[in-house]
Amino acid sequence: MHPTDGKLQELRSAADKHKRAAERDARKAKAREQKERNEREAVLAAIKERASSPPRQRGPQGVALIAKTRSRGGGPALDLLSQEATGAQVFLDEQGALHWPVLFLYPEHQQSDFISAFCDSSW
Repeated sequence: MHPTDGKLQELRSAADKHKRAAERDARKAKAREQKERNEREAVLAAIKERASSPPRQRGPQGVALIAKTRSRGGGPALDLLSQEATGAQVFLDEQGALHWPVLFLYPEHQQSDFISAFCDSSW
């Protein structure tokens, strides 16, 4: 109704700016979620691949268990390797090696060691 009103034009440009920013943030969040989903799928595929390898090359006994386990809804159960206490989690590096959080217990000395990223090629 008032195309020349400066205050209305200013409000419209501010609204357009906020709308574009919200759309940009939504696209970024969606891309980030997709990237995280792809990374989790790559880690699960690497775990399954290693679980089907001969026992000498497999690494820890838990690899087969984790590869077979599924969370509710059919998704991967990488949450078994919780990051609540330490922030450590299983990840795949650029060379395709899995890195596991590992806890060593020495009951005879009442001590323990924690390695947040133990490479699977070091078994």
